[in-house]
Amino acid sequence: MKQLSYILITVIMTLFVLMTACNNDEQLYDGPTYVMFSDSLNLCPVFEDNSIYEVPLAATKSAPYDRHYGVEVLQTKSNAIEGYHYKLKSNTVTIPAGKLATSVEISGIYENIKNSDSLNIRMRIVSLDNIEWDYYGVETNVRFKKICPFSINNFTGYAVVESSFLNNFSRVRKRLITTEKAEDDENGVMLRG
Repeated sequence: MKQLSYILITVIMTLFVLMTACNNDEQLYDGPTYVMFSDSLNLCPVFEDNSIYEVPLAATKSAPYDRHYGVEVLQTKSNAIEGYHYKLKSNTVTIPAGKLATSVEISGIYENIKNSDSLNIRMRIVSLDNIEWDYYGVETNVRFKKICPFSINNFTGYAVVESSFLNNFSRVRKRLITTEKAEDDENGVMLRG
């Protein structure tokens, strides 16, 4: 009798779970339209070819028309110089009709940025409409980081290897080794010692 009760309870619970899992009601946002940067901090890599980095910008609702916004660089909160350290493709962006996102295109100027530089800009979305959500705001910070070209020779020579695996079997946690270019792999290194 107990076994029959357990089976009956299991069947009822399974049916209940299946009925609630098959509910296809989607939860859609139904509030005011806000526009914001997708993140409050962006790390913009600056390569030798001065490639474009896209800072994403998003809206909470789509619209049946194109929406245009200004993008302002806040000079008092920035230390990178436009035209010298970076270039903005445009100070305006457009979210196309029916879409929720676009991006601000920035390219760093490789030859004007030093490896030790700590450069950033603070951007703000400008609009005549009230698009600011108090929780997220309309500003973002973009940090520029110079990325040196890849050279396998930067990874050859002496190196310190640290391993928790080694620590499990001996008291040695760090070890000095040498590395050299692999003969059969142009982007590989061999570890010696």
